Amino acid sequence: LASMAGYGIKAFLIAQSLNQIEKAYGANNSVLDNCHVRVSFATNDVRTVRVNREGQLIVSGLPPIRAAGRSLGAVRGQLQDQTRQTMLGTNVYASVGSVRSITVFVGGEVNRPGQFSMTSLADVASALAQAEGVRRTGSLRRVRVVRGGRTISVDLYGLLGIGVPPVVRLQDGDRIIVPAIGDTVAVTGGVTRPGIYELRSESSIATVVEYAGGPRRGPRE
Repeated sequence: LASMAGYGIKAFLIAQSLNQIEKAYGANNSVLDNCHVRVSFATNDVRTVRVNREGQLIVSGLPPIRAAGRSLGAVRGQLQDQTRQTMLGTNVYASVGSVRSITVFVGGEVNRPGQFSMTSLADVASALAQAEGVRRTGSLRRVRVVRGGRTISVDLYGLLGIGVPPVVRLQDGDRIIVPAIGDTVAVTGGVTRPGIYELRSESSIATVVEYAGGPRRGPRE
């Protein structure tokens, strides 16, 4: 590839299609998996280069570029800087290539506890879906992700529009534990979503009504 440096060269870092890839790997997210660099020449010659075991992109004509663990935006920026210096008239685009697998354990109040193999794009909700969901006796507000010597608390009510949706990407060896459900409160009457809601801490009546979508508008049926 070194002999190809010059005008009319275009370089691409391309993805090998997963629906979640573009969302999960934005400009500020880390490159955790394998990537491809695709270089297209004016002669329509196309070659692909992978991230090596040292986590580097080796593209002929460019210095080695560290990719693993860096944000996609940072890798793209360095590719652009290096190609501007050595390959005139070159455009660079970056996205993620193949995705590695991870193994996680899901236990506690789920319908099918066990160990599951997933992609590294998986989140807590994906793992719970593999375990066929949370039992009625399980908590949605105190799910724990045990990672090494620390525990991450996850409130799944954010997926219901109550609070902020959880953003916890799973890592190999994570354990997801669903404890028993905590204190609950029933909300009925003139609210948008009557039902039974789990309390995460001491809550005011106004907060609980908001859980149920707030007062129902219009005349009662």
